[in-house]
Amino acid sequence: MTITINGELIRSAAPANKKKSWHTKPQDPQISLSKPGHLNVEEVMSVLDIPLIVLCARVAYGLVPKPDGYDPCPYWRIETIRKFLLR
Repeated sequence: MTITINGELIRSAAPANKKKSWHTKPQDPQISLSKPGHLNVEEVMSVLDIPLIVLCARVAYGLVPKPDGYDPCPYWRIETIRKFLLR
């Protein structure tokens, strides 16, 4: 997965040498953090590369910013995640 902020590459996961499987893995979304908008829970999990249970725990302990709103599901503004990643 590639994440860009203002055209700069922040993180790129190199493919690991894994055993081939007949199952297909969903591809990570291409998320640009240089444009305004919102990120849903799945996108934040993908950007931070953590599972849902860890995301919930980190939000509860204040290690990850709380969602900026609920519509009806939680979402974060891209500016909030960008500031969190660059701190």
